[in-house]
Amino acid sequence: RRFLLGSRDTAILDAILPKGWRTVAFPYAEESPPRPDLKGWGGRVYAFYMRVSEFDYPFRVEFLSTAGSPEEEADRISSLVGFLSSFGLGTSIPPVLVEADLRARLREEADWIQDRIVDRLGLGFLTRRDRRPL
Repeated sequence: RRFLLGSRDTAILDAILPKGWRTVAFPYAEESPPRPDLKGWGGRVYAFYMRVSEFDYPFRVEFLSTAGSPEEEADRISSLVGFLSSFGLGTSIPPVLVEADLRARLREEADWIQDRIVDRLGLGFLTRRDRRPL
């Protein structure tokens, strides 16, 4: 029992949850609402763990139960997440999010390179259209 209390939930589920499976939907918190700012919504927040890739940890999905039973909604959500994640190469992250992250990083790297050039050559290097407050 002490081993389980000191373990992370994803590490335990990594050992027992097969690819393509999910846990049952469970309430986000025992008390309702779990946070004061959730007020009337707190009792409708649920979560489940899902494993979409053999080579990645299961991840937690939290959702607001609005219509139907939480289990039915968890089935629908897990089906959508599983579909979106099925295009990835061994990760649980949907490719759309991977691409968005890569594009954001590329913009950051381009800005960093431009800043280094401006540092060395001065603002006169930039065209009028590229001049913006630094």
